[in-house]
Amino acid sequence: QAHHGYCNDTCLRALDARAAATSAPDAVLAQILLDARKSGERSRKRAWDLLREGSWEGAMAPVADNVRGVLLASEGHASRAIAAFESVLESPDAWPEIRFAASFNRYQVAEAAGVSDSQTYFQEARVLDTGDALENIDEHPNTVSEWLRVPGLPNSYFVEANRATSESRQQEAANELWAPWGGDLKTSECILLCGLVLLFSAGLIGLRRFTQPSKACPTCSSVMSKRDAPKQYAAGYCPDCYSLFMQGASLTIDRRRELEERVDNHAKAIKQITIFGNATVGGLGFLLRGNPLRALPLLGLVTLGTALLVAEPPASPFLPGIAEASFDGRATLATLFLLCSYVVSWSMTWRRRKSL
Repeated sequence: QAHHGYCNDTCLRALDARAAATSAPDAVLAQILLDARKSGERSRKRAWDLLREGSWEGAMAPVADNVRGVLLASEGHASRAIAAFESVLESPDAWPEIRFAASFNRYQVAEAAGVSDSQTYFQEARVLDTGDALENIDEHPNTVSEWLRVPGLPNSYFVEANRATSESRQQEAANELWAPWGGDLKTSECILLCGLVLLFSAGLIGLRRFTQPSKACPTCSSVMSKRDAPKQYAAGYCPDCYSLFMQGASLTIDRRRELEERVDNHAKAIKQITIFGNATVGGLGFLLRGNPLRALPLLGLVTLGTALLVAEPPASPFLPGIAEASFDGRATLATLFLLCSYVVSWSMTWRRRKSL
């Protein structure tokens, strides 16, 4: 408790020294400050009454403003308390002890309320600290502990203020992490966007497994072994039956038609899921940016790009080289196209805001 209420103890010592010269206002202010340090509504009400009844002029005016700031801070009015402390610092009649007390009190209230200039206030208080009271304060630069605070502030005030300060610092960290892409995304939005991208990527990886309904060949009813399961084709046929079909073996017409239909249906399903997933994730990503109108052109752009990349070779007249690639290769290129569109659009947004 060495530093608990140090600033206001300085005020009391200064007031007691001047009260020895039978200065009634000094004695009244000392009583007000003592009441302000007590917890409870009656003590604060009595201190307010004494403060309003007095007439403070000259060197007493800064002392009264400092006490007024303490009372305002004890009631949770951080901005008004900081303004009262700043009026003390601007007064030419303020004593050095009172000036340091007001400066340090301003820092305490600003730190508790999460004001961004709190560290600047702390450095200004160190300049005014002629008694080296803040020599060991560097151990707690960003916290308001029980011994480092304005006397009389309720604990609930500091709990709410520290929680708001913690949330503000988390938001600043998130903005710094996402600064190249705009820097204005909230933490929850970042988590949601990353979750959507990861979910869609996992879906692409598992598409081949989802399109294999059974490990038993529908033609010969043979069960695939773990060694042969990776060789299973999209329609669920074993490699032997599928190779026989490709060589024109004598399969029944119904069985051949069923095989062709299943292969076509699975290929169409994969393409539709890929195109729809890319467009949906891209649209949601721009909806999270706060401007729904940006999602409309992106939906069209990503849908067109993925359609050209994933479509069959006859449907890709503008991309003959890519059309010759396998479906897995085209799906990978579609995903890369989506990610590149994110990076380019967010980078342009960040540069535009940086230039403003």
